Amino acid sequence: MRCKVISTVFNLVLISLKKFSIISWALLLGVPADYALSRFDFKGKSVINAFFVSPILIPGIVLGFAFLRYIVGTYQLPIYAALFVGHTVIMLPFIIRVISSSLSTLTFPLKKRPRVSERVNWAHSLQSSSRIENQESWRQS
Repeated sequence: MRCKVISTVFNLVLISLKKFSIISWALLLGVPADYALSRFDFKGKSVINAFFVSPILIPGIVLGFAFLRYIVGTYQLPIYAALFVGHTVIMLPFIIRVISSSLSTLTFPLKKRPRVSERVNWAHSLQSSSRIENQESWRQS
């Protein structure tokens, strides 16, 4: 009995790790794709956006079952490989929609980190401004 419980827990952990790898792969594909769609203008951008919105209109269970039957039947892939492909394809539009709503609110451009000399100048100006404030407060009292 105890051995069966341990093997069941091990199987659950293994399935969770497989699911995590699928979600990570979908994120690695979705975030750069959405960054490109949000920041750059190019021909066909509206068509690509419409393509990524269209799976949201179909219930996920219907689309997932159809992908699973098609991929397993046509390409003779193992079940986990078919689930990997199907889940990535299903999750990609949702990831792109969520990330695009976040990226659309950003108004400032992403900049490089300041160089060392700029950081030193910023720290120096901060120290000098605090010295001036201290001298002014001393004069007022």
